[in-house]
Amino acid sequence: MIKRLTLILLVLSIAGGVIFSQEISEKKELAVFKLSYWDYDIPQSAIGSIDEEIKSVFINLGRFNVIGMTYRLGQDDVNAFIGKIKEYKQQNVKIPEKFQMGREIFTERDMNQLIGSFYVVIPAVTFFSVEKDKSGDYSAEVKVSVSVIDVEKANTFAQFFVETDGTSGDSGERAAQRAIAKIPVMLEYEVTKIPEFTLKTAVLETRGGEVLIALGQNMGIRMGYEFMVLSPKVLGSGRTFASETGLVLIKEVGEEASLATVLYGFPKEGDQLKEVPRIGFETTPYFDVLINPFDEFGVNFVAGIRASWTKGLYGFRPIVGFEFPLPIGTTDTLLPYLWIAGFPFNVYLGGEATFYVRRLQITPQVGVGAGFLVPWWVKLEDKFIVTHIGGFANMNLSYLITRDIKLSIDLGYKHWIGIWDVLLEYVTDKTTSYGGFMVGGGVTFKL
Repeated sequence: MIKRLTLILLVLSIAGGVIFSQEISEKKELAVFKLSYWDYDIPQSAIGSIDEEIKSVFINLGRFNVIGMTYRLGQDDVNAFIGKIKEYKQQNVKIPEKFQMGREIFTERDMNQLIGSFYVVIPAVTFFSVEKDKSGDYSAEVKVSVSVIDVEKANTFAQFFVETDGTSGDSGERAAQRAIAKIPVMLEYEVTKIPEFTLKTAVLETRGGEVLIALGQNMGIRMGYEFMVLSPKVLGSGRTFASETGLVLIKEVGEEASLATVLYGFPKEGDQLKEVPRIGFETTPYFDVLINPFDEFGVNFVAGIRASWTKGLYGFRPIVGFEFPLPIGTTDTLLPYLWIAGFPFNVYLGGEATFYVRRLQITPQVGVGAGFLVPWWVKLEDKFIVTHIGGFANMNLSYLITRDIKLSIDLGYKHWIGIWDVLLEYVTDKTTSYGGFMVGGGVTFKL
């Protein structure tokens, strides 16, 4: 449907003499070197995993034609590599059949391929550590530097670091793999922040609260991507300045065009759009009041934080949350006494459906989970004691006050059933169960 409509629009544009002057991104040629790690003793399995993770990020972004290189260059070799590019491009020096750079032997064919690329990516490990603590658990830290070279200008125009960590109770290798598994999310975010790699497109058509935009699967656009609407303004000096006047959210992706919901602003045909780089999730610190009318209007208070994954999703999103009951309230339960035994908290999983009315977002949410206790008492050998099972169902209403922040309220029902009775031998007329009708609120940060 989108593809057919796009072709019709393009034909009409040509026939009517409509010319879009806005910038629309095209695929860029990109060569990706393998990871340099000479200064660190890293397992080969980890090196292979990082190499594949880095290359797959650039491939999956969809905005590059990726050439995978077999060479590894360290941070100290980057300037020498740029010098060689300048030498061969500007001074027209003949490239030898083979030559050494750092610890690698380059061939004439590969160097010609690199010079023919628009950009070259050189990743290098700047820190790697796997440690075992006194309790026998392993923790790993990985820090990777990424240098991006503009071949045409023969300079490094972008450099950033991706730092991740992982833990495991089984082995250092598993801890390292968990740290490595986090690299793609942060690497993708850092790449999309580079101005030369940020997607730019234009509005093809407006339909009330939706717009059809150029670009789709052909440039790696996914549901959940956001684009700001830029409107040009001529300054007194005669220069043109583009200011942000709106925001759209991708809801449907076609081969060469995408459909987006307008969150705010009034975009029109031909408007310039620019991608808003996101890590890909929203996080909401919140505070809930639980009122139980069946327990003499008992009241409990809960504070927590929940997160929902947004990249690649639109109508339905998974959520995960962490919360803890506060040791105050009027309900006749053992809840305040839990804090004497340890630190109580709940973990839950669930889902949410999303409906947009411009800045207003209506989101029914449901979740189930379990409550745990981390004991203060040394004599309690268990690290975690399961204390509750339960869940919630609520309606979340949020309002977008800026591009990155929403205010929200929650209305619903939440209940946690107590299943831990260690303290009941001391207080026999109370229960650890708590819950009721929920009224709460929070602040959502779009990351």
